[in-house]
Amino acid sequence: DWATELSRLQDAVPPFPSDQVRERIIEELGAPPEELYASFEPQAFAAASTAQVHRAVLHDGTAVAVKVQRPNISKMMRADLGIMQNAARVVSTRSESVRALDLVGMLEQFSSGVLEELDYRGEAYNALRLSENMANLPGVHVPAVYTELSTSAVITQEFIRGVKVSDVEALEKAGLDREEIARNALRALIKQLPVDGFFHAD
Repeated sequence: DWATELSRLQDAVPPFPSDQVRERIIEELGAPPEELYASFEPQAFAAASTAQVHRAVLHDGTAVAVKVQRPNISKMMRADLGIMQNAARVVSTRSESVRALDLVGMLEQFSSGVLEELDYRGEAYNALRLSENMANLPGVHVPAVYTELSTSAVITQEFIRGVKVSDVEALEKAGLDREEIARNALRALIKQLPVDGFFHAD
């Protein structure tokens, strides 16, 4: 049941309008997408609760994915998190068991992490650092980040075509060796945790 519910978080949500996407890119990168990219698809091919992703092509022909943060999402998230924190404080004053769980502290830590993730500069740094750490491992590739086309609310990365690791049928159809993929993933995991001390959940 947990796996089913968590998998729903990966499902697409309705995208926000393309004119708002264009405005957001101009606001963040200082020019419209048709100037910054050789081509830019105004319709999102993936959308989530905080952002959506558009396909584009750089002027050198490189295919990229452009993640654009939803307008006003930071204000909405802060408001929602504030409501949750206030509710936790009220419940904590009335319940010894809730105080013992330190629900207020947990929510403060959760809120801090969520708000940090809204700043794509951290995501860009993590991708660059992970790419350096994984550089010598076979079967591991981290999409390149184009920092000149990235800000705290827009991130441009190399577009990678792939197969979802949980789709066994698609893996076999693509001729991919599942054992080799598992070995490569395990090597990457081991290097990230005990060797590098830098782990990337994706």
